[in-house]
Amino acid sequence: MFVRHSGTREQYTVINEEHNNAAMNLLNAEQKKLVHSFAHQIQKDYPLEAKDLTTLARFLRAKGFDLEAAKKQFIQRMVCK
Repeated sequence: MFVRHSGTREQYTVINEEHNNAAMNLLNAEQKKLVHSFAHQIQKDYPLEAKDLTTLARFLRAKGFDLEAAKKQFIQRMVCK
C-alpha cells in the first residue's frame, strides 16, 4: 500500500504492515479502538492514509488520545499541502 506525502513533488511510501502491527501492540485495548475509529472516520476522504495506523497512532498520542483533536490536526495537515 502506498501513501502520498505532501510536498512539491509526489512522493509515495510503502505502508509497512510490520510497523503497523508493532505500533498497535504497544497500545492498550481502548487506544486500539481509537486508532481504528480514527481510520474509519477518515477513510472516505483519505483512503490511503487511513491504512497507515502507525501515523494515526502518533496523531492520537500527540493529542493525548483525544480523537477529535487528532482528527482536526490530521485534516489541517492534509489540507495544507
